[in-house]
Amino acid sequence: MTHFRPIGSVQCATCAHFKPDANNPAAAMGECLAGKGYWFAGEWHLCDRWEKP
Repeated sequence: MTHFRPIGSVQCATCAHFKPDANNPAAAMGECLAGKGYWFAGEWHLCDRWEKP
């Protein structure tokens, strides 16, 4: 089974704005410091604020 990934999508784990959740880092959740919300680090999605760390 292949997973759909939109062209141009990114993962939060690879972004300079991603801050892992200190209370439960094993869950791989975290906050976007650019104001885009709370995300799963490995989820593929479109983002106009992604920056290389």
